[in-house]
Amino acid sequence: MLKKIKLFLKEFEHRYIYERPSKRFRKKLLDDLSDTDRIKLENDFKILDKDGILILPGYFHEVISNLKKEFEDLVLNFSRSVGKLAEDDNKTDIGHYSINNKGLIQSYYTAQVALDEYLTRLISYYWGKSINLAQVGGTRLEPLDIKEDYRSMQWHHDTKYKQIKVFVLLTDINKYQQCTHYVPGTHKIWKSKNDDGRRTKEFMQRYPEPVYAVGKSGTVVILDTNGYHRGNRNNTVRRDLIVFNYTAGRYTFPIDFPYNKIKNINYHWLNKTNLDFK
Repeated sequence: MLKKIKLFLKEFEHRYIYERPSKRFRKKLLDDLSDTDRIKLENDFKILDKDGILILPGYFHEVISNLKKEFEDLVLNFSRSVGKLAEDDNKTDIGHYSINNKGLIQSYYTAQVALDEYLTRLISYYWGKSINLAQVGGTRLEPLDIKEDYRSMQWHHDTKYKQIKVFVLLTDINKYQQCTHYVPGTHKIWKSKNDDGRRTKEFMQRYPEPVYAVGKSGTVVILDTNGYHRGNRNNTVRRDLIVFNYTAGRYTFPIDFPYNKIKNINYHWLNKTNLDFK
């Protein structure tokens, strides 16, 4: 009984205090914007708030060539092979490579896009409070047919309540290739910590067709991981992407971005407490 009470109190605080947006803070985020920029941010927010997913085609097209070059170096020198099961990591190569934190100190362009002014402002507006860049990574998925029970290929939510994940696509991807599938609107369903997050194909049949996180390289996909989503592996084309998580201060990890890239970034909506200045 005591355990249930503690869980109830924890989830009550998380749902009604931690996740509760501040109207005053949102207003402050708009105060220094031009009318055009304010309208754009509010329109993007409305889509993200309604669906739980927002796709910005070609958002980083100007720096995509540099991002690709940097990503190749990170994959070559700072990645590990992710196996079908956790115990298979670095033992069984199934064409899934994950960039670790050690390479971030050299990641000039990755740091630049992770701390993009408009994206971080929009995500802070979604939260209605200041945010942290909580986690950074990168993924390469080689073409390969893998059953749907493979890790994040199963339908799931991330079991961390409200959290924003951003994908920067480094390769052109369409919905028939390796991509993320997301069911719009399901981010608004409260999911208890007792929930393991996994959903069966039969359970998901009650929902409409998902949105496919696809586009040309340079496209940005923003989604709330409390919504139901899954990955997809198939023998079509390679999928490369950079991944960022943003929270309102919880579930954060140390991020070793280069000091000269972040020292002058002082957005009032971005906390830098977990960014290790080297």
